[in-house]
Amino acid sequence: MTRLSRYKMPLLILIPLLSQAPAIAGPLMASNKANTNQITTSQYIIKFKDKAQSQNLNSSKSVGLSSEQLAANIIHQLNITSASPLGEGNAYTSKLSERQLKELKNNPNVEYIEPDYPKYLYSQHLGQPTDRSKSRPTDVNWEPVLLHSNDILDSDTGNRTVCIIDSGYAINHPSLISNNVTGKDITGTGSWDNPSISHGTHVAGIIAAMQPNDPESDIGMRGIMPNGKVNIFAVKVVGANGSIMTSDVIKAVNVCKDNHANVISMSLGGFKSSKLEEQTYKEAQKAGILLVAAAGNNGGTDNSYPASYPEVMSVASVDSKMAHSAFSQSNAQIEISAPGEAVLSSVIPKEGRIAELLVNQQSYFPKGVVPTERYVPNDKGSYNEKNINDFYAGKLLSCQITDGKYNCRNMTDDVCLIQRLKDQQRAPNPESMEERYPEINPIMACQNAGAKAAIIYSSDAYPGLQNPFLIDSKETVNIPTVSVSKDTGDELLANLGQWVTVNIKPQQDFQYENGTSMATPYVAAVSALVWSKHPECTAAEVRKAIDASATHLGANGRNHVFGFGLINGQNLDKLLGQSCGVN
Repeated sequence: MTRLSRYKMPLLILIPLLSQAPAIAGPLMASNKANTNQITTSQYIIKFKDKAQSQNLNSSKSVGLSSEQLAANIIHQLNITSASPLGEGNAYTSKLSERQLKELKNNPNVEYIEPDYPKYLYSQHLGQPTDRSKSRPTDVNWEPVLLHSNDILDSDTGNRTVCIIDSGYAINHPSLISNNVTGKDITGTGSWDNPSISHGTHVAGIIAAMQPNDPESDIGMRGIMPNGKVNIFAVKVVGANGSIMTSDVIKAVNVCKDNHANVISMSLGGFKSSKLEEQTYKEAQKAGILLVAAAGNNGGTDNSYPASYPEVMSVASVDSKMAHSAFSQSNAQIEISAPGEAVLSSVIPKEGRIAELLVNQQSYFPKGVVPTERYVPNDKGSYNEKNINDFYAGKLLSCQITDGKYNCRNMTDDVCLIQRLKDQQRAPNPESMEERYPEINPIMACQNAGAKAAIIYSSDAYPGLQNPFLIDSKETVNIPTVSVSKDTGDELLANLGQWVTVNIKPQQDFQYENGTSMATPYVAAVSALVWSKHPECTAAEVRKAIDASATHLGANGRNHVFGFGLINGQNLDKLLGQSCGVN
């Protein structure tokens, strides 16, 4: 195979920022499900009335003031020193004392006050050729093939702007450096193009990663629009500590609107809604912007916001075989689905981790080889990532399954090929982390048989490429392990006895992630790509056409798992070409 054919398209990711790899987030918590009734905050959103009702604070100084001036005057009089304007609508966010909160609630110029709740990044952690008209092996870039976007040229995308609200954009990444990109930081923690975590860079790669500068590079991927023509505006809403507030997202949406965004991609969310936030999306929708957000990663049925506002498309996650991801939330607001399981994309340079699998020197990287993410307990009741990055070469042997149990022969100093019997479970049951993430079972079966490396291939129930977490509560695992699809596993079964190399490499520029965070930029990118061919269409027409042209999945009609189905670029292009899909 050629060097070029070894580039792989990105996959998807998602789960709150209490996710799992340092490049993306922090430690894995014992439960991914937030208690929506116990979220508290001392930060508030203050919405002042558009017309002044009275001037009851130092009225001699406030006569004749506009509503905006009066709001500023009230904030000053109450000594609210941390107030920050939200861009539009005469609204502020600030920490408030009990006295300040009481005074504002009793002020006739205040329309309402609501908590400024936190939001989280929805990555779970816990590429095609430049000439897209050329044929490619489907196992190299399955996402654009699955989404039917691989044959749509991105030559017209300069007429579209995609605004990414996230953690920033690593401008020094070799696959992102040449894009037509600018941005803004609203956190006060540094430039938008120098992020402290990789989540936004992973999202950006899915949308618009270009071919790495080194044509001889073995490892890489490309985005849905890889030719550097689409306009990208990156709004950094995540600071060094990973915090995001609802008010940050409100500010960011207004920044996107001010910078002429056509599509806004939001791979984040929280379990609490906000009056002002929803009003912000109403205004963005009126401005002709297509709004796309992650459905969430707790595996339950909770609504997540902004995805669950009517003005926003809620995006669920599927794997490479179009199966619903176990972490992806299911509810009535789910509108569309896209790949979000084991997604390869760009990260801050040298903060990624990938795996190579060689059989008689033939690389299996293009087929998808995911290094296992290992988590061990910490003294705070959660888990820290503690990966095993190692190299091993040996003879490939297979572990048998007898009566639903692993039956491995002596594999001393060999490489173990084993099928996954149990898959990641949905929340909230079971509660045990080991039960929810049973990846340790096949790994320990191989290790106990004497193997020095393990290749776990997908189950019959979920044959697509998976990226499950290894919960190693007793820190017993000591061998390098990788995950491959069932198709790849079946191919490897035909190579038993051959010499195999497993090599897990840290300090890379790319990484696999899971989450509705990854599915979201696929929807944003395919929408922008096809919309660029039909710029006369409105955002409302594009959204309606996306739903009508989707590849249907699951129960009849729109359903709570997949929404209208998998976004389909080819069908969308045809429908928008017919008077923008208007009947």
